[in-house]
Amino acid sequence: CAQEGFEGAPNCSACPAHSFSPPRSFRRQHCVCDAGYSGGDGAECIACVPGLYKPSNGSSPCIACAPGFYSSAEAATSCSQCPPGSFALAEANTRLTDCTCNPGLTGPDGGPCEQCAKGKYTTKDIDGCVLCDAGTYSNATGSTSCLACPLFTLSPVGSDEQKDCACVKGYSGGAGGPCVACSAGSFKANNGSAECIACDAGSYSALTAATSCSSCPLYTVSAAGSDAKTDCSCQAGFTGEGGSDACSPCPAGSFKSEPGPSACMLCEAGKFNSLQGQNSSDACLPCPAFSTSLLGSSSREACSCAAGY
Repeated sequence: CAQEGFEGAPNCSACPAHSFSPPRSFRRQHCVCDAGYSGGDGAECIACVPGLYKPSNGSSPCIACAPGFYSSAEAATSCSQCPPGSFALAEANTRLTDCTCNPGLTGPDGGPCEQCAKGKYTTKDIDGCVLCDAGTYSNATGSTSCLACPLFTLSPVGSDEQKDCACVKGYSGGAGGPCVACSAGSFKANNGSAECIACDAGSYSALTAATSCSSCPLYTVSAAGSDAKTDCSCQAGFTGEGGSDACSPCPAGSFKSEPGPSACMLCEAGKFNSLQGQNSSDACLPCPAFSTSLLGSSSREACSCAAGY
């Protein structure tokens, strides 16, 4: 008998549908199922359902398509591989759309899949590419996550390189870090690569990484770059400890021309000063002609006629 038949009496009989036999076969059991069909020798052959395949003739069962492959047709003899950049996690996949884009890629189920651009990322749980959050960056295409900026730096949303990470307030350094805290006596009010700035005269900063300086207490003054409240000393015309908030104006009849904790100086004899808080000896006015006053006189009335007048 020819192929696809077996010898019978008196003629050769055809093998069952979708089966095959070698030449000179003489039994029905010599008929084996074609590739893509499964069944016992000489028995009915049933087509492999979508998701399964059978690559060769014989009685072996249909095989499930491996992960990353699919078969959408009946009687398949092989499975199709998912498009580039995609994968099907399960076995026995039946549709092209069972292939989903790999992490770092985006696109419809079944492809085509494209890499996320720099500054973006995606995962299996995210639909499409997403901008990196503030304080992170992605410097490669196809990222599945974003990298954290170095310590004490911050970047805008969607940053695509480490240089986008700028030093935060209170810290100074180049783009991308490292960033160093402003020393006591200085501050930095904004994010960026600017240098720390010395506190102005009349203010101070006792802490590192300061974003502003504190004003000295009332009637006190400090040098630029002061790093402690005790650097604030009583201004000219006032006396006291300064940093302790206890500066008082020099009383009438006195003055103080320099800042600091020193005492007020009395107006010399023959002069008077009727005002408080004076910062110059010029505030001590001379008594009228031919009159004099005691040391520290506080009014014109303290001036009395000299002897003989």
